[in-house]
Amino acid sequence: MKITPTNKEAKLKEAKDWGTNLPAWATMTADEAAQHIEDNVTNLASAKVVLKKIARGFVYLRDRADA
Repeated sequence: MKITPTNKEAKLKEAKDWGTNLPAWATMTADEAAQHIEDNVTNLASAKVVLKKIARGFVYLRDRADA
């Protein structure tokens, strides 16, 4: 969803909430994040958790770039 004048405040709050709840790997270097995933993503369920968080990050960045 694009940010429009009518939904801007809600989208910014959503982004802030997402940013507040970032997993620890989001502040790691690329190598540290890759190692964390290697060590901790051990099955399909845990992979889905990580992929959903990454997807939310991409969507946030996309929508923020359009603001």
